[in-house]
Amino acid sequence: MTEETSNALTRADISCNPEAKTIDISDLDKMVYVTILQKAVIDHVFSSKSEAQETIKAAYAEEYGVPLTVSNSNNRCVVLICKHGGTYRPHRKVTGEQQSAKGDQNGSGNDTSVTKSMKRQCPFKIYISTARDEESKWTIKPNNCVWYHSHPLSADPSIYHELRRPTGPQQIMISNLLEIKSRPAQIVDFIKKTDRTAMIKAKDVSNFTAKYFSTSSVDGELQEVVSELDSLGFTVRYELQQPDNALLKSIFVTHPKCIEQAVAFPDVVILDATYKTNVRKMPLVNIVGVSNLASEYKKSSLRTFSIAGDGTPGPSLFVSDDDPSLKIALEKHAPGIPHLLCAWHIEKNFMAKLGKMFVVDSKEYNEYLKAVKAMIWAKDEEGFDGGVKSYKEVIKGTKKEAELQLYAESLGSYRQKWGGPWAEQYAHFGSRTTQRVEGAHWQLKRILNTPGKLLQLFRSYHMYLKTMDFKATNKHEVERLTQYIIKDGDNGEGPINLVIKHLHGRISQFAICIIMTEMFAAYDPEEECDYIDDCKCEARVNFLLPCRHTLRKISINISNLVIKQKL
Repeated sequence: MTEETSNALTRADISCNPEAKTIDISDLDKMVYVTILQKAVIDHVFSSKSEAQETIKAAYAEEYGVPLTVSNSNNRCVVLICKHGGTYRPHRKVTGEQQSAKGDQNGSGNDTSVTKSMKRQCPFKIYISTARDEESKWTIKPNNCVWYHSHPLSADPSIYHELRRPTGPQQIMISNLLEIKSRPAQIVDFIKKTDRTAMIKAKDVSNFTAKYFSTSSVDGELQEVVSELDSLGFTVRYELQQPDNALLKSIFVTHPKCIEQAVAFPDVVILDATYKTNVRKMPLVNIVGVSNLASEYKKSSLRTFSIAGDGTPGPSLFVSDDDPSLKIALEKHAPGIPHLLCAWHIEKNFMAKLGKMFVVDSKEYNEYLKAVKAMIWAKDEEGFDGGVKSYKEVIKGTKKEAELQLYAESLGSYRQKWGGPWAEQYAHFGSRTTQRVEGAHWQLKRILNTPGKLLQLFRSYHMYLKTMDFKATNKHEVERLTQYIIKDGDNGEGPINLVIKHLHGRISQFAICIIMTEMFAAYDPEEECDYIDDCKCEARVNFLLPCRHTLRKISINISNLVIKQKL
């Protein structure tokens, strides 16, 4: 709308609005952008509130390219305002020194959130109401409307996502193109070729895709998924939200090979649940020794252990992060199995509580970190108590002393789950942290984040698991056909080489490396390795392998002492 047209409409339209009478006409070309609906729309009588809203929104968007939103609504009236109306409401209250922006010379230097908002307190509004005795007659009340904007009208309406929503025919077209695996950019190009007025973008197609696939029905997509997975050898179980509807609540998928490996590696189960979920917020479980949850909700964890516990040999140790839902699930479904907390997560939590109180790599910072590590990795209670003492000394007199002391005491109430002296009593096979599964999480999250049908999601997981299985099999074959040769001057026929040769192909090379280290210590004349029945050696306690004390007293053939774990 031109400035001349705006000023021409001003006197007639603003005069009927009491709020607008205070506006100086001389300032109209600077601050007011007047718009008005067609007279046919203003005088039209609508049969319902919803009809009035949708008709007026569509007419105004077509005429001026500005979306309208509902401000107030009840049984008698509804108020439509401009997209730029109202004020931004922050999600948290900012008070005191935090009100000063970061970098302000007069501010405190505290970080404050900086965001953008389209809400600019635009006064435009359209008032629609109905009489008490005429509920089927909804009309616009011009005297209660404000027909001007406090901002310029955009020359490109496509900046508003409300105006880019796919129409009915476009939605059908998008659905058909998605079925043939078209990408969002390809779909946009196709739609714009068939409709030159279309304002749709690739982002809108992605949003529609997520909404389109947000629910699955047993009669449609789920049957396709079950048939596909069954043909690949998977076992599938699913649960509906209600017995009388077709909405999917959860689906459990496993493969005989996964169960076979879980039975072969039952000793330690590492649980590291991810927060990333698919478009249905559905939990994902991979039972190949490590279980991954796509959601850290309490109910998801309980369901996971209920399913995995059917006919599966119980592990001897669980390792997870300090997640309440996992702890509740383990206490309910595996009450007699020890549970350790990830040492890496515990250390990071301690450092996060410290914040920026100490400069990184400063003397105090390093002493704090050393004290935390002492508590986590100490071999005995004396070392743990020493770490606690050092921790208290380094935080004494600081501004966070009370907070850090309270946090340490809260973790100390269950120190048996993460403290070194207690954690080192179990055969954890070197898995004090969840890092062994962290590397796979970026792949799992990438797959979960991919929009598409449930069938496509499981196909992607199947290919990922096949790749991981191929790599594991390949590495196993390399280890089985490779052996260590120690240059001992006996052309590989020395006692240690003979023992190592006998173990190749029967245990992993990781286990062989541990035995080699213990054998060097056992045959070292300077080492005091008298036979001890109840020694606390790492190899014996944590890895179930013969330690230096045992090796000192036995013959060369020690394979019968190696526990039959494929480490």
